[in-house]
Amino acid sequence: MKEQLEIFGLAQKLKIQIAAGNSVLSFIKLVLNRENLNKEHRKYFLILLSNPTSELRGIVKSKGLQKLFWEILQKGLNGCSVYLEIEHFIDEIERQLDLEVERRLKLLPLFLSFFLLVFIFPAYLILLMGPVLGQLF
Repeated sequence: MKEQLEIFGLAQKLKIQIAAGNSVLSFIKLVLNRENLNKEHRKYFLILLSNPTSELRGIVKSKGLQKLFWEILQKGLNGCSVYLEIEHFIDEIERQLDLEVERRLKLLPLFLSFFLLVFIFPAYLILLMGPVLGQLF
């Protein structure tokens, strides 16, 4: 999920740069100069920068939407319009992140009930039963 969030942020920045009239090439140079990227993403950006027509299949190890992002960047470097593709890409990542949040929220009551049963409930039992046990002994 961390990698999805990083790609999501990069895609949003790319959309803003394209809407401002900048090219994909200027976006890549900007990201390489300013962003704190992980090593893998930096490597992909440098590969795209050095050879925009290179085949990404053997190079990019990520799958699914991450791979699609790199392919969209490659299309943009080759002169194709990618604004609509980036918009759809961002919408799809938002949808996937929403599904992930919903999935985690469904598990939250289970985790909270664990702490309730293990820590809070025994503390109340000791609080209630302590004086009674003290009177018996």
